[in-house]
Amino acid sequence: MRNTTISLIFIALLTALAVYIVLPVPHPDWLVRSDQSGKPTPLELKLGLDLQGGTQVMLEADVPEGRELQAGAMDTAKNIVERRVNGLGVSEAVVQSQGETRITAELPGVNNPDQAIETIRSTGQLEFVDPQGANLRQGMIINTTNKPTAVQNFVAGPNADPAMTPYGEQLFTTAMTGDVLRTALSRQDQYGQWEIGFELTGDGADQFYNYTSSHIGQQMAIVLDGVVLSAPVINAAIRDQGVISFSGSTRAVPLFNGAQDRVSVLWQLAAIAQARTGGLKGGDHVRVQVAGTRGQAEEWRFEVTGTERLGLDSGPVDAVHLVREPARPYDQRVELWLAPQAGHVPVALRFTPVPGKASSSFWLRGALPPAPSPPPPAP
Repeated sequence: MRNTTISLIFIALLTALAVYIVLPVPHPDWLVRSDQSGKPTPLELKLGLDLQGGTQVMLEADVPEGRELQAGAMDTAKNIVERRVNGLGVSEAVVQSQGETRITAELPGVNNPDQAIETIRSTGQLEFVDPQGANLRQGMIINTTNKPTAVQNFVAGPNADPAMTPYGEQLFTTAMTGDVLRTALSRQDQYGQWEIGFELTGDGADQFYNYTSSHIGQQMAIVLDGVVLSAPVINAAIRDQGVISFSGSTRAVPLFNGAQDRVSVLWQLAAIAQARTGGLKGGDHVRVQVAGTRGQAEEWRFEVTGTERLGLDSGPVDAVHLVREPARPYDQRVELWLAPQAGHVPVALRFTPVPGKASSSFWLRGALPPAPSPPPPAP
């Protein structure tokens, strides 16, 4: 009985204290929640979907029968939905995954649910954008020809970081859209580095070639809904298909005696052919370790197919033909012609991407250099 009385007295005191706190009467300073200026801090109540109403959207991945979602695909989709929700300017929105194939978005206070649903579920706008000399990086928000208000929508959203929009309202020109792509697939090469192999449509191949051939050595930004996904440098003109490669490996790779890079290997082959008694013959093989630009070193195996007559500026030349076949998809077939009568100097070179149709060929211009003098006899 005594315990019950004490409990009732304690509850009554708490109730009286609570009533005193909420009543509009003067309170001691220690009971007033205030900031450093001494002014009372207003408490803002943000009502969620259950109190103020709104719209709940559920999206489900439509996976064809017999296929599985790629790892990380739903996380990528969730990030895209979050960016689009932020563009709507919705406060206290919640975007979350449900299971392995569903995403839900709760949009409190949305007064046009049809427009919101259409914005969220619409297909993303993929663009290939000309940076126009700007140093675009992954994650930046930019305005493009097809998304001229991307920055405005981002800034209007909650918790917008100004560092993500360094170019403000500048409008970047869209060179092509995702319509030029037939397929695109992410994968790892034989060195464990990620790359994206893609194939182009018929019309897209011409558009891609025209742009890349005139912008070699420059960046081309890949943008989705105004967000820069990457900005790779164009290394060569691209037609039919290509590869987007990412940062190279940081692991150390041992180099063996005679290792070359992709330019010096041509002269190494010439030196090997010149040093070999009788030169290179059809059916011979030459192996050279070649260092690449992405932290890898691999063996290039050349096969001598025989001798071919080439028509050069200096006249017909009998040249030894060497071929290096690609080691993997989207690699290059390398062909080299060496002139024995000129010290096996390279007189022609051809690169062909495989699979692919377009090739790049280089031919010796001008007069053929004279053959080197034989070494003096040993004393």
